[in-house]
Amino acid sequence: MKLCFPVQENNGLQSQVSGHFGSAPLLLVVDTESREISELKRSAHAEQPGSARLAQLLAGEPIDAMVVSSIGPGAISRLQAAGLKVYQTAGATISDNLLCLDDKRLKEFDAAGLCSQGQHGHGHERGHQHRAGHGCSCH
Repeated sequence: MKLCFPVQENNGLQSQVSGHFGSAPLLLVVDTESREISELKRSAHAEQPGSARLAQLLAGEPIDAMVVSSIGPGAISRLQAAGLKVYQTAGATISDNLLCLDDKRLKEFDAAGLCSQGQHGHGHERGHQHRAGHGCSCH
């Protein structure tokens, strides 16, 4: 299976999953069997807003699912319409989340955890709380 993770920088399997899908500067695609990683960079000149730009970047990529800490309703709708599953992080790094996936403890994103329109435009690290993404909750 190929999983895609939004990240701030590429540190391989130790990359920290970005706090929000739409503001991630790049995406890492990980083959869950081989653990091989490929990088998708977001275009700085794209005209669409963050999540639409990332969803467009994913179009045509052989990805089975996204693993995100938080995501807005528009982005999750676009991803699901493209046939992708969207999982909520259970750990801080890609490696943590792969372990949770191996233990069958990575859960599909709960719609109740979606960011509301009024919460966008701030850094999630500044007071906006989500249940997952801060340490692995699967072990």
